Amino acid sequence: MQPLSLWWSLLMLFPVVTRLLLTLRFWEHAATVLPPQQLDRETHRQYILTLAGFSFTALIAIAVLDKALRQNFSLATLYLLLSFMLFLFAVNLQGYKAHRWQDDLASAATESATLGMILSIVAVLYTGELIAQGGPIIAALGIAIWLLDHMIRLSIEYQYLRKLKPPKTVRVAEPEVPKQAEQPKEPEKPKELKP
Repeated sequence: MQPLSLWWSLLMLFPVVTRLLLTLRFWEHAATVLPPQQLDRETHRQYILTLAGFSFTALIAIAVLDKALRQNFSLATLYLLLSFMLFLFAVNLQGYKAHRWQDDLASAATESATLGMILSIVAVLYTGELIAQGGPIIAALGIAIWLLDHMIRLSIEYQYLRKLKPPKTVRVAEPEVPKQAEQPKEPEKPKELKP
């Protein structure tokens, strides 16, 4: 694998950066506890596990094709490996998420993993002879569809967070320091009159 290939894998950080910007924009909501209907852990886990299965299957297929066809699918293999690991991270995070920032992190991992799957397809197109047969158009279409979906998801979440009321801050009252009991004053002695 060429060192340039590793730089291309940094493209998978795009969803992480956009989600981080969204989280920073609405930082006051990041630590809020999600209501039960937004947690929906099992549905999210099933969705992610399905995609992880596709990613793993594609990873094995590309590894076998790489040996059989003697093509250099190392970049596609890298994208699929990163994709699979990100899906596993996201499914584990879905199991114990409670706060909004954890949900945002799981979403960023899932979106990075799906982008990795699209980028692996692009890498396969550019490795083989498909590049001359409309590969760039197919690659651009795949990336455009992913980008459109990503932007729609960000827009929906942005609109939702913008309408949320700021969370109530709980102020901890400073404990009252008991005042020291005042010492009773001695009665004043009458002043003696001097003759």
